[in-house]
Amino acid sequence: GLAMRSQRDGSWNDRFRERLMFPVVEAGDRTVGFGGRYLPGSWAEENKRGKYINSPEGPLFPKRRLLYGADKLAQGLREDDRLPILLTEGYLDVILLYQAGMPTAVAALGTAFTEDNARRLRRTKRPVALLLDGDRAGREAAKRAAWILVREGIEVRAVDLPEGADPADLVADGRVEELRERVAKAWDIIDWRLSAWDQEQDLRDPQVKSKAAQELAQWVQATANPVLAEAWQRRICDRLAV
Repeated sequence: GLAMRSQRDGSWNDRFRERLMFPVVEAGDRTVGFGGRYLPGSWAEENKRGKYINSPEGPLFPKRRLLYGADKLAQGLREDDRLPILLTEGYLDVILLYQAGMPTAVAALGTAFTEDNARRLRRTKRPVALLLDGDRAGREAAKRAAWILVREGIEVRAVDLPEGADPADLVADGRVEELRERVAKAWDIIDWRLSAWDQEQDLRDPQVKSKAAQELAQWVQATANPVLAEAWQRRICDRLAV
């Protein structure tokens, strides 16, 4: 049932047809399911099917609670006690970051990042840096993930990636040191949201300023850390002149 799909006529076909396979492994080296990325020129790519698909949801494969790379995360955190957890978008991002000497990368399993994922990462007591794709969809995914992480009391930062690029692209292009510098210079999440408002709209417009203030106030209210909330509030008021 993990690799085959039942058809209406009672026959079966290959769920992962012409895809590169990634076993999803839980603690204890137990494979609980698979992910598959379509290959260049494959039937799935030509028919505009999803770039990644996974085994079906079920008791053995609860996608909302799983993270790709989580089986190696504890070891990675021990290997590098200064690197944050790197939350990425795809399986290849995790693999290439690990090979590039950044062993704390994980990725959600083709679904939006969830509260279950955040609670799992909270137990590590390590900050989380968002390395989601540099396009608009990636920025929106980063915003949603950051909101969940902040509400769970996790220190979260956003890494500025080049437009249209993902971590795997930078590693494959030999730009590992650049990627490390980007991680080291990751934005505080409030600074990142303020910058996004500033780039996308005119904060001199009272209506825009009001909307920005309302959104940013929600971030302040979401954090359970009173010191952080006060620092964020001062920063927001100074930047928006309110």
